[in-house]
Amino acid sequence: MSWAIVEKGYTQRRACGLIGLAPKTYRYASSRSDDAALRVQLKELASERRRFGYRRLHILLKRVGVAINHKKLFRLYREERLTVRRRGGRKRALGTRAPMTLHKGGTSDGASTSSPTRCPTAGVFGCSKSSTTSRENAWRSSSTYRSMAGASRVSWTRSSCAAASH
Repeated sequence: MSWAIVEKGYTQRRACGLIGLAPKTYRYASSRSDDAALRVQLKELASERRRFGYRRLHILLKRVGVAINHKKLFRLYREERLTVRRRGGRKRALGTRAPMTLHKGGTSDGASTSSPTRCPTAGVFGCSKSSTTSRENAWRSSSTYRSMAGASRVSWTRSSCAAASH
């Protein structure tokens, strides 16, 4: 802006019009004080109490006798970059995890070792009434299902669900 006025010889009004700025905005001079003493005091308190945020520092400033609006204090707190650093998060296990093993549903001789046979799509209240679900299709397309021997293969069909529920 100053370049256009000094170098090009434009008037202030014309230079402001070129960049789309109101001349009043260009001429505005802030009347806000810099609050240097308050900033120094705030920095001292924050360095003493590293884990204190702006709210607790506000209480300490009140005790000393400094009356300041909490919004102004927060603005100064941010401008001075006095924010409390976050503590480290939860420690998580590193490395790869082993895939979950699927229960095959029976022993090599075909006898079941677990509780009575249930449909894998059955909810808490019993068997599902749909003939084939996406979970059943996913199980049928899995390599575990296909690799099972003929005698120990468990077929989850609508008829086995009906038989298990009665």
